[in-house]
Amino acid sequence: MENIDKLNQMKPGDVVVEQKISEELILEQKIAQMTDILLPVNLLANLAETTNDNIVDLQNYADPDIVITDAIRRRMHGTRARRLGFIIRVAEMARVHLQFAPRGWDLVFYDKLINQINKMRGVESLVAALDRIVKDWLLITNTDAYRMALEYYAVVQSAARRGDPFAIEVYTILHEFFRMRRSALGEEPTEAQIKRDVNALLHGKKDGEVIVEGHARRELGAEHAAFDNTHVEHAAFKATEEFQTEDFCPACGTKNVEHANFCHNCGKNLH
Repeated sequence: MENIDKLNQMKPGDVVVEQKISEELILEQKIAQMTDILLPVNLLANLAETTNDNIVDLQNYADPDIVITDAIRRRMHGTRARRLGFIIRVAEMARVHLQFAPRGWDLVFYDKLINQINKMRGVESLVAALDRIVKDWLLITNTDAYRMALEYYAVVQSAARRGDPFAIEVYTILHEFFRMRRSALGEEPTEAQIKRDVNALLHGKKDGEVIVEGHARRELGAEHAAFDNTHVEHAAFKATEEFQTEDFCPACGTKNVEHANFCHNCGKNLH
């Protein structure tokens, strides 16, 4: 749905971009029509077991006292194309002009190092391909599961509005996942979140306080820190404005619960 909006905003000359978005739209439709979402259980179990065995095998050859940190990793010589090209060219030159080899420099051992580098790069490519496939499947599976969860949530929300006591209990639990969890994570709220919370405070929809401290700096510009301590009273279900101020999906016009991330009808990102 998001790509449909992009297509509607295209200018006459945006042929390449339009083609790309069209391809993305077709892909999204194909994913939405997938019926074989669930992979065989044995396939994933065997994949996890085999991968773990390979990791253990490699770790058995590693020195447990050697721990490569990120800082050390940045200083070590990686296998970028130019460095690898230099390594290979040295081997070619050394085979012809071995007289320049330093004392104790073993050409046979050096060739074995290059052979291992090439094989490890092959393994690296396979691991990268596996990582991409697993992440794609995880994304597809998670999207489908989230869509089903939203469908269930929509029915619960509707029943809660009608006063069903069990639906109210379930809604109170599930609705917590649609509240901004930035304070719980210890992250500084965004400007948009601060504006929403200030408006909610002004209209009596939330309790709490919003404190913004600013420090002007001539050299580096302005610096500020925000403390957002707002919260919504949710001890009991009430037919208050909380359920009147829902977000409308710009794609299909469906009403969604306040601060929802995705439309429960079409799945469009609401932010």
